[in-house]
Amino acid sequence: MTQWGVLRTRSFIYSTMILLAIILLTAACSAPGADSEEKAEQQFELDPTFREIYLNLGGEAVLGRPISPLMVQDDVKLQFVENALLRYNSTGPDTQRYQLEPLGVRMGLQDPPVAPPNSPGLKYINQFVIFPDFVGFYESHFGDVFFGKPISTVHYNPLRKRYEQYFENVALYRKVGDPAGKVGLLAYGTAVCGENCIHPKGGDSTLDVAFGLETPFLETLDRLTTVVTGFPLTGAYTSSDGMIEQVFENVVLVTDPADLGKVALRTLSQVLNVQEGNLEDPNGDPAYHFVPVDGEKGYNIRMDFWEFLQAHGGLELSGAPVTGMIPRANQRLRQCFEKLCLVYDENLPEGYRLGVEPIGYTYWELFSRNGIANSESGSGGIPRNLILNTWEKHESLRPGEIQEIFTSVIDGDTPLVGVQPVLDLTLPNGQLLSYIFPRTDANGQSSLPLPQLDGRSYTLVPYQVCLSGENPKPKCKADTFIIVDNQ
Repeated sequence: MTQWGVLRTRSFIYSTMILLAIILLTAACSAPGADSEEKAEQQFELDPTFREIYLNLGGEAVLGRPISPLMVQDDVKLQFVENALLRYNSTGPDTQRYQLEPLGVRMGLQDPPVAPPNSPGLKYINQFVIFPDFVGFYESHFGDVFFGKPISTVHYNPLRKRYEQYFENVALYRKVGDPAGKVGLLAYGTAVCGENCIHPKGGDSTLDVAFGLETPFLETLDRLTTVVTGFPLTGAYTSSDGMIEQVFENVVLVTDPADLGKVALRTLSQVLNVQEGNLEDPNGDPAYHFVPVDGEKGYNIRMDFWEFLQAHGGLELSGAPVTGMIPRANQRLRQCFEKLCLVYDENLPEGYRLGVEPIGYTYWELFSRNGIANSESGSGGIPRNLILNTWEKHESLRPGEIQEIFTSVIDGDTPLVGVQPVLDLTLPNGQLLSYIFPRTDANGQSSLPLPQLDGRSYTLVPYQVCLSGENPKPKCKADTFIIVDNQ
């Protein structure tokens, strides 16, 4: 099968120190051999270092409970709570010692920037308008000082009936029908720390969008952007018709595994049983554009809908219209095409109300209920026969020699290119270090030289190589080598 094992990233790369610290922390969050029931019962205490910032930001009611132990990396302390990652740098400037880590950036939850608003009174930061319902909560919690700047527009989640907006360090949500001013945080911390942290039972704060998953649709995603697709809800998987598909908030991308270069949008109108409307005659209104479907009959499309569609792929992308304008609940207007629906949401600020409706959630719920998403990868990815191999340059390490660890990653008979495994190394003094391999080459291989190691003769040095992208159950290979001929 054609190889496509490349991780989708929409964000800049973390600094090496912080990334390694987070990898160390997520590895430290679980005891070897602990089963899921033991993890569910485990409790972590908030480190006293973070008590003041935790309480100032609203404590458990806002940030959630601690879900990991404390991790110390040089001068930096880190600890996961359900909705964020707390950070303390003892050598930083006084105003920057306490921070929240930019998990939203790390997860790639970034939309293309939007134009400044024409309507007065809207809060426009970092080229995004903050959803007016969020502004008071955002400002009362020190705004971008701790929550960070917005990195997305407002997204609507129809399954949970809530509006969501992603910021650098946290994500805010508000459920439809909740009292004014009632805003919560989505579980960034739980999502990133994964199965290695304790997992409180899912609730309103559950993060549904996915991140860090492999996809064969990189070029298509760059072209369409999240304006059309929304964020991914699953990894790519083999559908019942043998095609490879991936579900996003707004659309489903599909391709033939024999020709990954041809990507299309899955026709959803029939799958989701979108009720086709009665064909219309042209209404003659200049505020509408008429599209014929059957002879002289077709559908009238509002001009703002038509202009949006033309700016984002036109009918070639969306397929022909299958309904007229349909009023929806909560002041939302909708018109559907064969492969997507457009929506006008009056709950959003003027100038930002028109977009692609998130019908991918409905498709996701449908195939999840039918068990299609529960593949071997654990996150809706294609079932895989991953083989992870490791070996050393020196099985017995002598004084003055530099050890080098080699690894290869194969999916069945196909080497995986561009994968970055993680190495956890236990030094003779018991210290745990983590390193990231360079990306695997065309043969699926990579190597990593280690620093000079000192230890008594016949000291075993254990190490473990893991595929960190294989969340929530990373594939790992453990091994050892021995130090000899040392005093």
